[in-house]
Amino acid sequence: MYKISIFLALSFFVFSSAYTHPLLDTNQIEHLTGAKGEFDIHSGVFKVIVPRPELKISSIGVKLTPALGLTSEVSFQPIGSDVEVTGNVILLEDQVNLVMKTALDHGFNITALHNYYLWDIPRVMVMHMEGKGKVHTLATAVGNVFETIKKTSKGSIWNLSPSPLDTARSTIEPKTINAILETEGTLKDGVYKIVWDKTNQIGNETWAAFSGTDKQAVLLGDLAVKEDAVQNVLNILLKHKIFIISLHQRMMRDGSKIVVIHYMGRGLLVALATALKDTLGATQSKVQEKS
Repeated sequence: MYKISIFLALSFFVFSSAYTHPLLDTNQIEHLTGAKGEFDIHSGVFKVIVPRPELKISSIGVKLTPALGLTSEVSFQPIGSDVEVTGNVILLEDQVNLVMKTALDHGFNITALHNYYLWDIPRVMVMHMEGKGKVHTLATAVGNVFETIKKTSKGSIWNLSPSPLDTARSTIEPKTINAILETEGTLKDGVYKIVWDKTNQIGNETWAAFSGTDKQAVLLGDLAVKEDAVQNVLNILLKHKIFIISLHQRMMRDGSKIVVIHYMGRGLLVALATALKDTLGATQSKVQEKS
């Protein structure tokens, strides 16, 4: 009787450990993503995990390891007849735009982008993404994201260090910007700033600041965007090679959500102003000049 009990217990353990949801072919997911995973029988979620031990990162003097957060994780969870994917991927600064473009091109929505540590050298970012569909399609897409991370992990966005730009010596020409954006802002201390109020709530403004010269200009700002326009806006910014700094959500008084996108770009003044005009058009919301 004792031996039978042990046998049944072991059989149940083996069965429980091996069990997965019918929609989740874990071997296929591992093959397509190129990553090993773990199945949680209690939640019904299969998670692939990609440590990044190759990153040589320190934060407040601490040598960071995958166990201290340098690990990308993507979860697959059955929802009805489809599978939902949610993931957090670890990126260096110069990987953000390239990896984000890959994720968007493969049907993922980007839900957040933020720093992970303080005083980290080099800077580490975390990108959150989600998608829903057939497991084969999603696993293939995740594999492409991981592959892009591998290909760009040793690269740099700069062939040469960017030339210094002193805003105190700015000769920015507001007329050029006004003609493109069809609005007016304020010039102060070498910075030309335009503010739009898209939400009528404090702290949720859309604004843009220009400085520099016609040939060496910088564009920095925030976009307060409704949830359903976020992915379109990101695609436009990436098309114009504008850097995405961060992406986060804010809850409005009426219960709706506004996503704030922080961005920055360098280049010809006309090109930057044109990029901003295209991006504002992608918000699919009428932008009123703030009085």
